[in-house]
Amino acid sequence: MLPHEEWKRLLRDKVVLPLVRLPAVQRRLWLAASQLGISYRGGPLAPAPHRWMRGPRPGDRMPDLDCRRLDGGRTTLHAAISGRWVVLAGDQRGAARHAEAAAAQLGADLVLALTPVEPHSHDVVLIRPDGHIGWRDRPAPDKLTAWLNQVLWPA
Repeated sequence: MLPHEEWKRLLRDKVVLPLVRLPAVQRRLWLAASQLGISYRGGPLAPAPHRWMRGPRPGDRMPDLDCRRLDGGRTTLHAAISGRWVVLAGDQRGAARHAEAAAAQLGADLVLALTPVEPHSHDVVLIRPDGHIGWRDRPAPDKLTAWLNQVLWPA
């Protein structure tokens, strides 16, 4: 940043600094520095989805949402994670069924069921303890169990 040659100072002042001041560049730099832009799409714990979907996909960091616990209390998704897996479903019954399926594989004390305060999708989402999506699909506890079996005990 402190070049001695005139052409390097000119390059810094006329090209690099104006580029770094652009909002899009600043956002990319912020995401890289904060590591919030990291995605594990296509990795062993986040295979590519078998269907087209809008919004975050397996491997992406799940955005924070206002949620309800099954007891009716309110929380935010990121505050509730605290080292646990979170099942996020549109209704309490679906959240409870999927959380029960996940708890059978991961342990009851490590799985929490939540429903979003504002509807966000018809899919059920399993969020890993690091805040990234592990599994997302239409409601089907047997599909969640099959995915957990596949990633926990691969052949």
